[in-house]
Amino acid sequence: MFKKAGTALIAAVMLAAALQTDLVSAARPAWISGAIFENKRTLVPLRPVAEFFEAEVAWSARTQDITIEHGETRILLKSGSNQAVINGKPIALDVPVTVAHGTTYVPLRFVAESLGAQIDNWNSYAQIVTLSLGDKKLEVGPRKLEVPNERRATLAYQRILSSKLNEAADLSRIKQVRTHFRPYFTDRFINKLIQEKGLDFDYPYKDIGSWSLSYRTLSTARLSEYYSLPADLKRNVDPTSYRDASLVFTDGRWKVDDVSFEIVEHILFP
Repeated sequence: MFKKAGTALIAAVMLAAALQTDLVSAARPAWISGAIFENKRTLVPLRPVAEFFEAEVAWSARTQDITIEHGETRILLKSGSNQAVINGKPIALDVPVTVAHGTTYVPLRFVAESLGAQIDNWNSYAQIVTLSLGDKKLEVGPRKLEVPNERRATLAYQRILSSKLNEAADLSRIKQVRTHFRPYFTDRFINKLIQEKGLDFDYPYKDIGSWSLSYRTLSTARLSEYYSLPADLKRNVDPTSYRDASLVFTDGRWKVDDVSFEIVEHILFP
């Protein structure tokens, strides 16, 4: 990993190097909420997940049948049934197809494997699953939360967390690292910072808005920020550096528990 860039010139050099690493990605994960849990199985909303992976979904109100077509794959489902038919072959489901809140739910693993997607990660604590198919990535989490006001992080506090993360790029300027960051970072994250001698990038992330914080559960959230890097006219790309901070609610406040970085290239001109 590449450490610390303080000027625009260094940032440009750093970008050129970073683009040779795994930090480059065609797209960041999209987000769909609405997963439910029954009999230790995860059920996901069928239509938004299938359509995200470019499958066509049709529903018959008369027969209660659902048809999914994805490339050469044709899937038939029926509300309340624990059997699916894929290209004419019956397949048993661990959990029946369920209709709740006007939405059709199907077992997560079934819909992923049927569409050719793979399950990249399952966060049992936050109840979030990450799926991918080619360069398309999707995170599916629980139904939208009603977060009480006393549990919400104010915009001012989000900006404080952002400022502290910017400071964490260079620990040499901080005399008492643990004391300085303990009100804002978990001990686990502070230990990681000390071990790795700070964060990998020190771009001045500061674009905090109403969209930046997303609550995953009542005790987990994600703070997303970005920084626009210099455009590369020769390669016709406009790169952006993203910083995602995983937050947990502990000791009566939200604290940073981990951070990830990603550089995404956007085409300048078609």
